[in-house]
Amino acid sequence: TSKIYNNKCISNGIRISMGKNYHCADNIVIESFHSLLKKSNNS
Repeated sequence: TSKIYNNKCISNGIRISMGKNYHCADNIVIESFHSLLKKSNNS
């Protein structure tokens, strides 16, 4: 992730959703939850 992107996010109050090591698997729990929500809304 670029410094410009990080700064834009911070200045707009957006929290970056990756861990310090930029490891996307850090969000696996919430991504699974969102997947379940999408499935339940489509039923």
